[in-house]
Amino acid sequence: MPTRAFTPPGAPIWIELYSREPKLSARFYSQLFGWTADPASDEEGYIACRLKGSVLAGISAADVGAGAPEGWLVYLASPDAPATTAAAETHGGEVLVEPLAIGTLGTMALVADPGDALVGVWQPGDHRGTEIVDEEGAPVWHEVEAKDYVRSLAFYRNAFLWETQVESDTDDFRYSVQVFEGNPYAGIMDADGQPPEDGLSRWRVYFRVADVDRACADAVRLGGTVRTGPEDTPYGRMAEIVDPVGAAFNVMDPAEG
Repeated sequence: MPTRAFTPPGAPIWIELYSREPKLSARFYSQLFGWTADPASDEEGYIACRLKGSVLAGISAADVGAGAPEGWLVYLASPDAPATTAAAETHGGEVLVEPLAIGTLGTMALVADPGDALVGVWQPGDHRGTEIVDEEGAPVWHEVEAKDYVRSLAFYRNAFLWETQVESDTDDFRYSVQVFEGNPYAGIMDADGQPPEDGLSRWRVYFRVADVDRACADAVRLGGTVRTGPEDTPYGRMAEIVDPVGAAFNVMDPAEG
């Protein structure tokens, strides 16, 4: 079972779903991916989700009336949350939530990148983030769709200390990946010519499945919808799904290598 004892600086370390109906969302993902959801641990309705006993993700109540974002939020690892948020502001981002210590668990912050994609900052304490990766039902990839690719790429290099590698640099497909010691951890795609349906930049979470077509059928049976795909790509077969509450995510059966 792939586990991650160490997350490099700037790499995805945690994922959280902000949902108007946390219990409904927890039931959907548990039935789709085999997660187990701990009972809401506090009055705000936070639900911790596990896969095979390992910590995987969190589901939190979204206060829509207060303008809270809905959908999946990706947190990137930081050794120093205040320094990261200061760098984010210096390099074209906006700090939406200043660094906040969550007991002994760690320190979080929330920023918007130059393309307005929301991204979390997590400086781990006792909570080391997602413990299981690249396993069926677990995250296998994270990427940000960038409306302003050049500025966003520079932002992640400077604020989150990304070392990047170009995968493609054509008018049809412009894509770079964050690498650490030669291994890829996240991607950034130029979405200028192909913005999301709502026109917003966002981070995407890809969950690994053994059969993309079966996962899509199961998602529909459980109340979700399939937005795009399934389709074969050089990186594997994949599809985009929207859960019953409206949060989008991707499923993927990665190609070998």
